[in-house]
Amino acid sequence: MCSSEVSDTEHTLRQRFEGTEGLTTLWSFFGPEHRAEAWIDQYGLTFPVLVDEDGSLYDAWFVGQADGDAWAGNPRHYVIDREGILVYASTSPSPEALVDALEATLADSR
Repeated sequence: MCSSEVSDTEHTLRQRFEGTEGLTTLWSFFGPEHRAEAWIDQYGLTFPVLVDEDGSLYDAWFVGQADGDAWAGNPRHYVIDREGILVYASTSPSPEALVDALEATLADSR
């Protein structure tokens, strides 16, 4: 996760969606738990964090760039609908694009 985005994204999502029924928001962290804990503390994160120590979450959900450059795709935002279908994947550093995708997905699920 790009460090410049973490606090802005959590703040934006909390401000817009706090208390929204049918929405679960979380972070994922690829690496050892002790590094995830330091990351959580550093940015004051309050959303739950999935710690992906063995890379299985990464392997299951990774969406790379069309040109095959994995690093160009960081950070990644995913929206998964109620049926477990990936409906949005973005590498945008802007939380606003994620907000738009979440709003559209929530509207479609009602």
